[in-house]
Amino acid sequence: PNAGTTLSFAAAGLPTGLSINAGNGIISGTTTTAGRYDAVVSVSDGTRTASANFVWTIAAAAAP
Repeated sequence: PNAGTTLSFAAAGLPTGLSINAGNGIISGTTTTAGRYDAVVSVSDGTRTASANFVWTIAAAAAP
């Protein structure tokens, strides 16, 4: 993007409890749901969009 261009981030398919900050792209939160998640993260400058797919695997918590 050109200098000064505002970027906007989005995500789909994140594990339950996680979210993406649309302004800076940071994924954060706490998830307790084990499983495989096919996620897509994208960024746009209002003209162009780029995206990346990845698999996120959350393991079950170990028993105490």
